[in-house]
Amino acid sequence: SAGRASPPGRLLGWRNKPQQRDPCVAALAHPESVAALAVSRTRIVAGAGKAVFVYDAGTEELLEELECTANVSSVAVFEDETGAGWIAAGCEDGTLKVWMQVPQPARYLTSPNLSAPTLAAASLELKAEKQSAHSGTIWSVGFSPDGKTIVSGSSDDTLKVWDAGASA
Repeated sequence: SAGRASPPGRLLGWRNKPQQRDPCVAALAHPESVAALAVSRTRIVAGAGKAVFVYDAGTEELLEELECTANVSSVAVFEDETGAGWIAAGCEDGTLKVWMQVPQPARYLTSPNLSAPTLAAASLELKAEKQSAHSGTIWSVGFSPDGKTIVSGSSDDTLKVWDAGASA
C-alpha cells in the first residue's frame, strides 16, 4: 500500500567478531584456576592449585609438575643464555619454593615451528623451601636481572629480598 513506510530494520554489526584467524596458538588446560604465570625464552611456568606446571615454550609440552604445600599464588622464572636458571613459587601459606633449572645440552629439538634448535629438556631440582617465608600469602615473586636475587611480596605487608644462590 502506497504511503505506508515499512518498519525500520535492525542492522547488527559484529564489531567484536574477528574476520581473521584466531591468534591463540595453544590452550593448556589445568585441573584448577591458573593464579600465576611467568614466561622465559624456553619455559612457560604456571601456578594452579597446589602445583607449578613447567612447559616447553617452543612445543607447549608439559615438562614437569612441581608440588607445593598450598595453593600457588605467584611464580617467577629466570634463565641465562645457556638455559640454566631458577623457578620460584610463592604460596598462600607463606611458603617460598625455589627450583634450580639445569640444561641438558646433549638433547636438542628441531621443529619447523622453531627458528633454532632448543633444549629438549632441563632438569629441575628443588634447591630451597622456606616455610613461613612470610606470615601471609605471597602475592608476588620476581628475580633480579642477573638471577642472583629473589624478591617476594606478601599480604603481611612486607617485601623480602633473598639470595637465590644461598642454598645452591
